[in-house]
Amino acid sequence: VLMTGAKYAFGDFLTYQNLNSTLQEAGWMGVGLFLAAAMVGTLLHVPAYVFLAIGFLIYSGVPGLLIGIATVTVIFTSHFFFARIIGGNIAQHIKHPYLVKTMNRLDDRPLKSIILLRLVFFMAPLVTFALGLSSIRYKDFLVGSLLGISLHFTAIFLIVQFSREHV
Repeated sequence: VLMTGAKYAFGDFLTYQNLNSTLQEAGWMGVGLFLAAAMVGTLLHVPAYVFLAIGFLIYSGVPGLLIGIATVTVIFTSHFFFARIIGGNIAQHIKHPYLVKTMNRLDDRPLKSIILLRLVFFMAPLVTFALGLSSIRYKDFLVGSLLGISLHFTAIFLIVQFSREHV
């Protein structure tokens, strides 16, 4: 229902030509608007790869790559701290033996665990929320997340660049 309403209200504006011209003309303010839209959109469970592909289409080359990195950093950070502010370290109070064992593995090897989670689940908001509710440090979370998505991130960038040139 929400998507239908957005399509009805903003359908004429949400075309590649309109988005491209609006964001390009706005300069750095356009980048800020794009980052804000990605943050809010992914909190509403719009897949992050949609925003990455749009960003790579609008901002090509190295600027697009840097804006893509900024986009995933903003998305990860906002979801992590949203969960941390709302739920705190609630995962420390879990009593179920299997979950306690799993959380202990996360605490023992945070980078390895996060990299593997991101390789499998890419930028799934629920994974980020769960990590935000754990006792993991933000630095470990961000470094592990950025390293873990590098394969997916590069693939999306290359697919968009290829389609821009050949389609």
